[in-house]
Amino acid sequence: MPKEKLEKIAREYVVSLFPVATMIDAFAGPMKKRVGAACSIIIVLENKAVTYYVWPSGWGKAHKTLVAKIKSNSRFLENVYKEIEKLGKQQAAATSPFVKKASSYSNQELNFHYQNFIASNTELYSFGLILSLLDFQETTFISDELHAILKKNKADKYFNVLTSSLRDTFNKQQEIAILKMLPLITKNKKLVSLFKKEDSAKLAVYFKKREKKIWKIISAHTRRYAWVYYVYEGPAGDEIYFIDILKDYIRRGINPAKELVKYQEAKKTLQIKQKEIIRRLEINNYEKNIIDVVRDFVFFKAYRRELQTWSYYHLEFLLKEIAKRLHLSIKQVRMMLTEEVELALRTGKVNHDLLNERLQLVVYGYKPKRFYLVGKSAKDFVKREIKPEKKIKMVNKLSGEVASPGKAKGEVAIINAPEDMKKMKAGNILVSFSTNPNLMPAIRQAAAILTDEGGLTCHAAIVSRELGIPCVVGTKIATQVLKDRDRVEVDANKGVIKKL
Repeated sequence: MPKEKLEKIAREYVVSLFPVATMIDAFAGPMKKRVGAACSIIIVLENKAVTYYVWPSGWGKAHKTLVAKIKSNSRFLENVYKEIEKLGKQQAAATSPFVKKASSYSNQELNFHYQNFIASNTELYSFGLILSLLDFQETTFISDELHAILKKNKADKYFNVLTSSLRDTFNKQQEIAILKMLPLITKNKKLVSLFKKEDSAKLAVYFKKREKKIWKIISAHTRRYAWVYYVYEGPAGDEIYFIDILKDYIRRGINPAKELVKYQEAKKTLQIKQKEIIRRLEINNYEKNIIDVVRDFVFFKAYRRELQTWSYYHLEFLLKEIAKRLHLSIKQVRMMLTEEVELALRTGKVNHDLLNERLQLVVYGYKPKRFYLVGKSAKDFVKREIKPEKKIKMVNKLSGEVASPGKAKGEVAIINAPEDMKKMKAGNILVSFSTNPNLMPAIRQAAAILTDEGGLTCHAAIVSRELGIPCVVGTKIATQVLKDRDRVEVDANKGVIKKL
């Protein structure tokens, strides 16, 4: 029997070994105890992009074990959600002093805080990654189970309504705060004119000198929400970043009062609809519990990442101080293993050549013991252990799963990383391997969103429904068969995309 090869399950951009190594450590360690089955993930990190690979049989077995655990214990996921929120908030609070105090710590204190974070983040991942194992790519228990319940009741059309959370993510809270800030500008015709003519950097200078009240409010908003789109390693939002958002709202003629009222009314309507639909459905207690679980699942999948994003932003200040003490770049520090950070802070010893090799290519994972490879060894591993991807024939039509309904036509913009966003123009069709919160400025301008990966609970699906943007996820090949400036027609009612 041929040896099983590793297969790709996900890809992310602007990532280093820190902190994704803790994700892999969580899968191999504490998560095994939570799920009841081992599930190894191997990462290949190359030139700022990470690709995640699994042995399909191991992933499938762990998924089935987890599903059985949930079916035998209706409170299992509810307890997972509680732990995610508790640990996430604790971690964000524990790391917040780093913003102002990191430079005052001794080397010993720097290491103490760094090692404590690694331990707490591994524990948080051991709960958070249960959500990924449960509903990701080919293993989609959560969405499949709800679809089965709704199909039985001829109520499939209510999937989006029933899975929309009434809780606001931090990202949504930030947008509401921006809307509340907007009238300060829109009531002043001169300011509106300046917003339409000047770029954000010039506006920042103007506010700082001439409109100190508004500048104070924007600065306070920045201090509160700088981290919201940070993801793994930023950049964090600054005043110019949030002025950009205000500019976009003014460009689109957003009426803040109407938008806020519309949002509150939509929440009330959603709550009433959800209660009415559940009342009309002929469902048992297990099925009702599944609906509640899925709704919370959609919220916590995004919320878990936000809580970790918050602490990753705080960690940047600690990592910068470590880099300064060791005469390294922060990128090099992000390529260090936990034991290497401890040794370096204690003795000053750093293997610069090894870190620089990792910046080019590193393979990290468990098989079953922890290993990491660089250089030729890493390249040989990739050739030997990873299943080659099929060559994609150029096509004029592709399909995926409907995440948010609607139709749109426009030019393609391939957006995988923050540096790609300069290509984005209002009305473009945003095409991405997968979306992240740090792509939100581009997402807001999109006429439609297409992704290679993801299911009905992925980031692109959640955000597109929140913003009312047509979205098709799980196309698998969109980024490979489409290129910048291709004209396409998106029918997100049917999940079909045509090249024009």
